[in-house]
Amino acid sequence: MRRLILFILILFIWYPVKAQTETWFAWTYDDLNGEMIQLDSTGFTRKSVILPTISGYTYPYNVAVAPQGDRVGYTLSGNTGDLIFTVFDLVSNVNLMSYRVPLSGASDSLTYAAPSEIFSQDGSQVAFAYATPTEWTLLVLDMSGQIIQQTSRANTSEIPVPMWFDGNIVHVVMMPLAAGGFASLSSAQWDITTNTLQPTDRFPTIMADLEPRTGEIIYPMLDTQFRDRSADMFGMGFHQNSVQVALPNSVPFPFYVDENNNIDSAYFIQNGERILLQVTQIDGDSYGALTIIERDGVYAGLLPYENLWIDKIIGVGDGFIFSAATTELERFFPTLRGVNSTAVVYVPTTTQIQGNIGQVIFTGISGTTARLVWAQDLVNRPLPNTAAWRPVGIVSPNPPSNNVSVGMSDQLMIGGMARVTLEGDGLNLRTSPSINAPAVTQLNALDILNVIGGPQTADGFVWWQVSDGNVSGWAAGGDLSELWLEVYTGGTLPPPMTSTDYPALTSPQDGDAIYAFQVSFNGQPLPLLFQWQAVPNALEYVLEFEQCDATTGTCTPIMAFYTPLTEYSVNLFDFGYGLYRWRVVVTGGGASEWRYFTFEQ
Repeated sequence: MRRLILFILILFIWYPVKAQTETWFAWTYDDLNGEMIQLDSTGFTRKSVILPTISGYTYPYNVAVAPQGDRVGYTLSGNTGDLIFTVFDLVSNVNLMSYRVPLSGASDSLTYAAPSEIFSQDGSQVAFAYATPTEWTLLVLDMSGQIIQQTSRANTSEIPVPMWFDGNIVHVVMMPLAAGGFASLSSAQWDITTNTLQPTDRFPTIMADLEPRTGEIIYPMLDTQFRDRSADMFGMGFHQNSVQVALPNSVPFPFYVDENNNIDSAYFIQNGERILLQVTQIDGDSYGALTIIERDGVYAGLLPYENLWIDKIIGVGDGFIFSAATTELERFFPTLRGVNSTAVVYVPTTTQIQGNIGQVIFTGISGTTARLVWAQDLVNRPLPNTAAWRPVGIVSPNPPSNNVSVGMSDQLMIGGMARVTLEGDGLNLRTSPSINAPAVTQLNALDILNVIGGPQTADGFVWWQVSDGNVSGWAAGGDLSELWLEVYTGGTLPPPMTSTDYPALTSPQDGDAIYAFQVSFNGQPLPLLFQWQAVPNALEYVLEFEQCDATTGTCTPIMAFYTPLTEYSVNLFDFGYGLYRWRVVVTGGGASEWRYFTFEQ
């Protein structure tokens, strides 16, 4: 028997507030009107600001939000070709500084890329560049608009695009001003202390993604070690057949290869522990398919999204978020039909990947084009495993100068760990990579070491520079018959405890009718809170949500929400009016009964 719920309105206003704990914040930006909106992981709109402008100037397409999310840099363009680079405080709503580009008709670096990391970590300084066909200038500004350091070049027909302001080093991509396809670009690092610019291999593309906590950089790239199908792409550019990783103090190497399809982009997701790829078929019509891989290049799963034009993807602690036009998303979320705006979608990836479309957490007002530009995790999570990378193909940053046979070595890498094998007991640790170098100490079997340098080839051995935290030196990896140093990735954790119990559902009840006025206030939707009782030893719950046909009784799955909590709030307006059912499943355990309710106008 159906039971009508008559909630007091004031309870609905405050009830959802405790539904979920925020795990990340995000900013969106609309270049049509300069509006920035701050969201949290529950979908709550925390703040809205309009960026200041000047009469006769237009907003840019790109803005750069500082790492802490408290300020934003953007370039205003005048109708006479003037540029003004501005930093605005998103907390106090005041203009921090403005810098007028001294050359008319110049291009600015934010046109090409606007990562958060153009700001120093504390946000007190920012790297910016501008260029004309005859010269470019790269500079660092403080928040009063004063130039801290600058450097210029003439007759280069390129612009240095800042990608990472790391201490006293600004990493840049040298972007040609002329149009055209480039398999890779030059990159450089600018030391603002000595004002020197040196070539590097850190950022050969503006499509690189950075894990700033570890200094790891990933990007798609054509690698000629593998099959190159650029000729089959019919003028679409070069075949990006690999994903490369650049580690601190190490030569970049491929850790994932696709010789049949084009890898459009690569992103760190899920606390940097996994990689999300956008992949386009060379032989088919599919584009932008979302594939998830592990750091060692192992395939983890394929999300149900493809042929979807995504504005921006940003990783968060337990997955990723992205923004796209509602016209693109309505195939996956039918309630977005006719909205004529943009939406932000949150996709958790710690458990289910196959069939997981996530959930819409924000929808813009009709006629607006809010795009995701920044997100930051609020949970203090451990660093991802920097030793998990595994190279594909032959990677030899220090090849031997002749063809002598060298001793064995495992796939060690800088930043990873090594363990002395049983055969390596008594291995000498030397001051340099040579059998004639003095021994610092002897290593014991099963000693665990950090790999800090190498490989170097000398005296018929492959040498690695290692450290136990107190003593460092060079050790041979092995000889032609024995391995003395092996990769160490740590022991495996015991499997988590699971429960065979099922959760008891508390609200809403079976047969409840939920009316639109009960889950809205002043025209804005309010989420409905689903609650259940805790199950001992349960690590995670899955709220399964299905839409049902009242005539036939058949139900179709539309969403699965993963949470460690015993409650979850859902915006019913995302799915429309009708008959629904829900249940809760314990990950690795039992499932509750189904409960039905209606959502009515």
